[in-house]
Amino acid sequence: MQEISDYFNYEWQDIREIRANALLHHYEKELDFKSMFNDGFKDASICAEELYQCYISGGEPRARRLNPLNVLVYKNIDK
Repeated sequence: MQEISDYFNYEWQDIREIRANALLHHYEKELDFKSMFNDGFKDASICAEELYQCYISGGEPRARRLNPLNVLVYKNIDK
């Protein structure tokens, strides 16, 4: 019984973490995060802001850099 308990508490979690890490590295290469964030840094140095849009299209995650000068944000401020 202890062996089964250890499997579900530790090994099962490790399997999920390994899979999530593999997916993250796959999409990091596919979406080219490094160059996207470098381009965003240019916006941060010019406009003091960098914005990204993350969404799912066709079952696949997508990310793109937004121009901070063309983005309007509506926000409800509760006091």
